[in-house]
Amino acid sequence: MKKSILLLLAIFVGLVASENLDNLKTKCGITNTKACLSLGDIYRDKGDFKQMKRYYETACMYNEPQGCLRLAKEFAKRDGGENKFWEFRNYADACEIKSGEGCYEQASMYVRGDGVEKSSQKAVALYKLASKYGYAKADVNLGIYYQQGYIVPKNQQNSTRLFAKACNAGAMLGCNNLGLNYIKGVGVKPNRVKAYKLFEQSCNGDDGNGCRNLGSCYLSGVGVGKDTQKAYSSYLKSCRLKNSGGCYQLSMMLINGNGVSQDIVRGLVYAKKSCKLKNKTACQNFGKSMAMMQKGCNQGDKEVCQKLDEFKKLDNEI
Repeated sequence: MKKSILLLLAIFVGLVASENLDNLKTKCGITNTKACLSLGDIYRDKGDFKQMKRYYETACMYNEPQGCLRLAKEFAKRDGGENKFWEFRNYADACEIKSGEGCYEQASMYVRGDGVEKSSQKAVALYKLASKYGYAKADVNLGIYYQQGYIVPKNQQNSTRLFAKACNAGAMLGCNNLGLNYIKGVGVKPNRVKAYKLFEQSCNGDDGNGCRNLGSCYLSGVGVGKDTQKAYSSYLKSCRLKNSGGCYQLSMMLINGNGVSQDIVRGLVYAKKSCKLKNKTACQNFGKSMAMMQKGCNQGDKEVCQKLDEFKKLDNEI
């Protein structure tokens, strides 16, 4: 009896799903692009690339940027060649219908030379469009270009303005970079308290750079009272957000016992994490330390051998 009920229920659910699918197909069109997007999502989840492509393309054709963007991202998941061309083409289509994200992603492909020939000039032009369309990440990139005088004339005031715009729009890296400008007095009067608050805002928004700089403020008493425990916590969060600098600073605090209990083994684990995140200084220090410990262990120092065993165990846990 139970099996019969379950079978009937499965048939009923299948009929409802089919009815909903047919309903969406009827609605999909120039006046209801959301229905087209929903169809694309359904076929994407089913693994039917052909039908997914059909409905995302329909949404895109009817000036729904999400159709272009979602299709571009699906092409990005596939191998290069022709897929790269279509990834770029769909981002370009999204940009043409005033999607800041589309312009930003198209620009980023020019920066990387990803499927297209590298062109910083084209990238900057597209970042400017993305900024015009309200895409905050583009403001961060443009701010960096103006700060460095790369492709565009060096203009620190423009840099600060763009970082502030990005920060206000919720791009946490913009808050971090604006904080750095306040620390250095770049394009704005130096203000350490404002810098600290911006790093705090950035870190609260889960930006690893912001957490690293917030940790340094607490460690050195920049814009706020010294607090090594908060410095440690900020560096730890930065490292968990895969920021190499945060991992490195955390390792140095532990190895040197700077404001926290000295723990060389744990410090080496975080130095390794920093190295994996491509921090060259961390790689050099970690390599030298491990080589010395291994040498000591080989020469019969049981305490060093024990620390190496602790390192291996902790490295697997953290």
